[in-house]
Amino acid sequence: MSQKASPVARNHELKKGEIKEDDDDYVSDSDDEDEEFSIWFELKTAWKQHFIAIFVAFLAASMGFFHLQEFTSSALLKNILPHAHLESYRRMANISFCDSSDVNEGYFLFEIPKKHLSSLESHYEGDEFGQQELKCAQAQTQQGSLLKGLSPLYTTPTLEDITPIVSAVTNKNEKKIKAASLSFTGFGAKFVNLSPTPKLLFWDGRAVDDQRLVAEIPPMESIGTATTPGQSFSLTPVYDASSSLQRWTVTADEPILVYRSESEKVKDDVLQHKLQLQELNLVFAREYLIQTKRPWFSNFPRPPPSHPFWPADYLGQTHRVTAGDGDFTLKVSSVAPRVLEIDNFLTEQECQTLIATAQAKGLHPSTVVGDSAKNNAMVDSTTRSSTTTWLSRTHHELVDTIYRRAAHVFQVDDAVLRHYHHEDAKYHSLAEELQIVRYASGQEYTPHHDYVVPSISDPHQPSRFATLLLYLQAPTRGGETTFPRALQAHNHDGLVVPPLTGKAILFYNLLPDGNVDDVSQHGSNAVVDGEKWIANLW
Repeated sequence: MSQKASPVARNHELKKGEIKEDDDDYVSDSDDEDEEFSIWFELKTAWKQHFIAIFVAFLAASMGFFHLQEFTSSALLKNILPHAHLESYRRMANISFCDSSDVNEGYFLFEIPKKHLSSLESHYEGDEFGQQELKCAQAQTQQGSLLKGLSPLYTTPTLEDITPIVSAVTNKNEKKIKAASLSFTGFGAKFVNLSPTPKLLFWDGRAVDDQRLVAEIPPMESIGTATTPGQSFSLTPVYDASSSLQRWTVTADEPILVYRSESEKVKDDVLQHKLQLQELNLVFAREYLIQTKRPWFSNFPRPPPSHPFWPADYLGQTHRVTAGDGDFTLKVSSVAPRVLEIDNFLTEQECQTLIATAQAKGLHPSTVVGDSAKNNAMVDSTTRSSTTTWLSRTHHELVDTIYRRAAHVFQVDDAVLRHYHHEDAKYHSLAEELQIVRYASGQEYTPHHDYVVPSISDPHQPSRFATLLLYLQAPTRGGETTFPRALQAHNHDGLVVPPLTGKAILFYNLLPDGNVDDVSQHGSNAVVDGEKWIANLW
């Protein structure tokens, strides 16, 4: 193994009177004073060269770091500011106990037993603007056994509502237009674990040995999943998956399934409080179902989303978006669920760059539940057969450009889609990393939901508000995105969106009244020929 000498050492090895070919220093054969001066000169020169090199390297590294973290100086200034929507957030917002006798449009009257007052009081803690509403609720306990309140109500449109031409010509003497009967019978289900210990939820499958784990449900929490009528699910202890504690056969009429343990006593104060919150939520869910004919899958109270929806009053409605690098047209292709299509959101070159970037990072089998970063992700190729990778906003400048463009589509400030690095930053990005997905021939994703069910005690009740799906490469055949429960006039398969390179679709996972949108269930048809590449931004 060879070792190179330093420039100073090599100069010492030169004989007197020699000139180094790549150096201007002359090693003289004069007296010792000249030689000593030469040595000090060489040391000074070498140190200066090293110092400059180190400084340049430090400067380049610093510039590279800030360039990757934030591509604009204006965003750096915003990093020290909290998200405005959280500063004004109130979990009990839009819930009224003072005006319960005056039911305005867009609200409905609900009733809850007064024994749940303590749970309401806990939701009002720290809410200075809601103290008057709390006093009204407390006053109602002196008047009867039920507390009456008002909550936001979203009314599902009819086909006549969303088809303006038909609405204009239809009268009492004409036959009203009817929605197509859907061939898809799936729906969402929610499983609630009202016990003090975690439980495992299994889908029993179509055969004895086909049982599959859905998720682990923490104590006093719940999870959601997509299913179809007649499917069977079992709940077991974590320590013994072979012992079934309860088994359900699900139906669309009863999609909220609750497990209560008779043998396990709740001794922990925190769990006892969560139990009370869940009981209140179940009471509200019954009231909501009666009024809307929709299951309440969110956690009460859950105020309406703080971010704006694009109006979707009728099919074909359009909106124009002016972004920093172009203009885009959003066209409503479904009202229930709310889906808008955007042609030419990406250029072909941008699509290819994203695919190449994802390939360079490497893809792994797509998961259906859990977090791969926490080593609890689960792969189920019968439900989702594809490969995936994730790109952070700082991974590539094009990814940052897409986030900027998406901010205009989401109608939010670009700053709320950034991960903050400043020490004074209070909140993380509202957006997740960009997910890149590759579907090979034969691969698919069965209908599912993108929303998540947060903890019952989480004060902010976070969930995926909207999904922006980008088509990076269309297959030769197959690979359509389906919304099999979309309200349509003639298509029994709901809304079917053919993949088109560069196109995007925006759809919402929440309803304007704060509930999740169960009919936002969507899937990817199997690729018949070729490859399909997409990106998801939540």
